[in-house]
Amino acid sequence: MAYNILPRQTTPTKINRSFYGDLSQEILQKTMFPLAGKLKTEVRKYAAEMGFYAVSERKDSLGVCFLGNDNYRPFVINELKKRGITIPQGTYINSKGEYLGSNQGYVHYTIGQRKNLGLHTNARIFVKQILPKSNQVVLSEYSELYRTSFEITNVYFHNVADISKQLIVKIRYRMQANACTLTPLNSNTFKVHVTEPLESIAPGQTAVFYIGTRVVGGGFIR
Repeated sequence: MAYNILPRQTTPTKINRSFYGDLSQEILQKTMFPLAGKLKTEVRKYAAEMGFYAVSERKDSLGVCFLGNDNYRPFVINELKKRGITIPQGTYINSKGEYLGSNQGYVHYTIGQRKNLGLHTNARIFVKQILPKSNQVVLSEYSELYRTSFEITNVYFHNVADISKQLIVKIRYRMQANACTLTPLNSNTFKVHVTEPLESIAPGQTAVFYIGTRVVGGGFIR
C-alpha cells in the first residue's frame, strides 16, 4: 500500500495538511531548545538561584494553560455562543443504548469523566463515549474504558520506514508508554494495536510514537 503520509522534510501539495502544528525538518534544523538537556528539577533550582522564586515554586500546569484553571467548559460554551451555537440538553445511555437520564449537553463531558454527571447509581460510572450528532453520552463501568486498539488519522512520520517497526506510543502526558504496532486501513489511517490495554482513549487526542526516546511520528485519534 502506498502511504499518503507526510514526512516532515517534504510538503506535497496533494495532502490536506489539517495538522497545523507540524514542524518541517527545515524549521527543526533552525530551532534551539536551551533547556532540552535539563531536568525540570534542575530548571527550578536554577530559577531559584537566579532570584525567580515565584517561578521556581510555581505548580505544574494541569489544565488548559491559557485559561488559568482546570474548568474549560465555560470557555467552550462562550466560544460556541459567539458562533451562534447552543448545545441543548441531551441524554445519557449505557453501552446497550438504554436510556439512563438527561445530560447538560455533550460538550460538558470528557472521556473517563466520573464527577458532576448528575446521576445517582449503585456503581461508579464513567463517560465511555461521546456522540455529538445525537447529543448522547455513553456511560459505563470503569472496566469498559479499556481498549487494546484504536484508529489514528492525519499521520506524520519523519521516516515512513518507521511505520512498520515496533514502536512505543503515548496518548497523554501522564499516560504510560505502551509498545504497539500499526496496521494500515487506508493511505492515511492506521489502527494502533497496544500490548497493554489503555483506558479513556478519546477522539482528538494526539498519539505520539517513539523508538526508544526519539519521537518518530504521530497522528490524531479518531
